[in-house]
Amino acid sequence: MEGTIADDAHIKTPLHVLNASMKRIDLISKLVAPIFISFASMALNQTVIAFAVGAMNLILFLPEWVCARYVWTPCTKL
Repeated sequence: MEGTIADDAHIKTPLHVLNASMKRIDLISKLVAPIFISFASMALNQTVIAFAVGAMNLILFLPEWVCARYVWTPCTKL
């Protein structure tokens, strides 16, 4: 099927199960990350937390970009 990332003919797990799992991961990370940052900011200096969050964003940009390209490249050849 042209223009789809995944269809029922090429994957073993149904898409609704995959979507539910991805949504669960997304919601858990959206819940845990602010709680973790709140507890860390209570224990550490706020300037340290700001630099840590900024450094994490800068460091993780490249791996996220590489992973996104890895997923996107086969989809452009459909």
